[in-house]
This record gives sequence, structure tokens and C-alpha cells, in this order.
Amino acid sequence: MSKHLKLFAHCLITLCAISTQAFADETVNAKLGQIHGTVIEHKSRAPMLGVYIRVLGSRLGAVTDGEGKFVIARVPAGTYTLEASHLGYEKQQREQFTVRADSSAHVAFELIATDVSLNEIVVTPGSFSIMRDEPVTQQALSREDIQSLPHFGEDIYRAIKRLPGIASNDYSARFTVRGGEHNEVLVLLDGLELYEPFHLKDIYGGAFSIVDVQAIGGVTLMTGGFPAEFGNRLSGVFNLASVSPQSSGSRTAVGLSLMNARAMSEGKFAGDRGQWLVSARRGTLSECGDE
Repeated sequence: MSKHLKLFAHCLITLCAISTQAFADETVNAKLGQIHGTVIEHKSRAPMLGVYIRVLGSRLGAVTDGEGKFVIARVPAGTYTLEASHLGYEKQQREQFTVRADSSAHVAFELIATDVSLNEIVVTPGSFSIMRDEPVTQQALSREDIQSLPHFGEDIYRAIKRLPGIASNDYSARFTVRGGEHNEVLVLLDGLELYEPFHLKDIYGGAFSIVDVQAIGGVTLMTGGFPAEFGNRLSGVFNLASVSPQSSGSRTAVGLSLMNARAMSEGKFAGDRGQWLVSARRGTLSECGDE
């Protein structure tokens, strides 16, 4: 008999616990409400997707759907501040918004577009950056450098062939830069472009150049990354500058070699306010012709 009494008592306790829990749930649910609403764009009046609605001071919130609607369920009865936020729009709040127990409260938002201000961004090269202080690969030769370099035929084109990145053969004065074509190199003499500055073009495009090396004061060779002002050449820029008279008066020089005969005259006038430079060269081979 005692065994049956114990079973009955256990069942009675279980029923009481279930009833108590159900009563507690009903009591809690009776104190909860719901918030629903819509969000539209102020100017177009179109519903907005992805707007975040949150109850400030709590962890409750929701996101609007494609129709601009949202629902926040199981909100304890009370007074709250609601906030609607979306990237590119001003935040909007509803203060003193009351939620009553066992009821659903409606709220509507109209968001206004605004500019997004970003903090200043400073971009600097890292320790493994390929950028340098001067991104242009530039090599320069002075008049003294040109005269000291060994070259054949007193030719400025043959003098620079010893610079890094230059490729050529022993027969032609033309050169290429880093595997490009010879016509991809822009040649300038005091800013004037030289298109085909060669003689004896039947010998690999030109055995000699028309430029007298004694009339050159310096050269600059850019083999990559040169500015846009030099046009759309792909390989490099070969910039030649003529020599400037160093003193007042005039000077004339002539020269004769195995390959050519040359003459050059330079000087200043009008109180050093003007200057002239005349250079002529003739190949000693009959095929060279006048230069």
C-alpha cells in the first residue's frame, strides 16, 4: 500500500510543478508586448530594406524586410527609445515609445539620406614597397663622361651602349632598351624629336648617327617609368643637350679621323646675351654622304 501512495504523491507533485510553470509562463506572457512598423525613404517614399531597428538600453532589435517592415517580439511592457539606422542615412529615434502588455505597438520611420564623412587615410609605402623616392629610372652622362667613354667613330649612340639596360650589335648604331624595339625609344635633341638620325641605313638600319659627339654637352637616358609628357613610347627616352659656350668670344675646332671629318664653331655675342653653335660632319666613306 505504501508503494502506491508514493507513486500517487510523485504524480501529484509533477502535476503541481507543470501547473506552476504554465501559470508563470502565462504571467510573463501577459507582461510582454510587441513592436511592429515600417521604414521608408524620405524623398522617394520607397520602402527600405536592411534598416536596423533597436530598442535602446536592451538587446532587442530587428531588420526590415524587402517591404520595409519589421517586428520585434516579446518586448517587456514599458517605455523605450527606438532607433532606426542605415548606412548613408541619418539616424532617427522615437522617444517615450510605450509598449503595453499583451498588445502590439506600431511605429513608422522616414530616413533622410546624408553624406558619409570618412576619417583621413594616409597611404605610405611599406618596408617591401617597390616605390622609391624617384620612380623614374634615369641615367645621366656629362660631357666629360661622354669623352672618357671608349666608343667607335665618335658617335654618341655608340658611347652610351655601355650603360645598363642597353642592347645593340657591333654593326649598327641603333640600340634597344630592355628587349624593346629601337623605334620604341624617343630621341630628343634640345627638345626636338629626331626620327631617323642615322646614315648608312642599309647596314642594320644605320651604321652611324648624324649627331656630332663634340656638340653634345650631356645626355639623359630614361629606361622606364618616364613621365607622360614624353608621349607613348614604350622603352625609353634618350634626351640629348647641345653644348653651351663656356666663355665670351668664339671658338672653332676641326677634327679628322678614320671615319669622318668634322668642324664645329661656337661662341657668344651681344654681351653674352646670345650664343651660337654650328656643327658639321662628313663621313670619309663615300657611302656616308654629307651630314
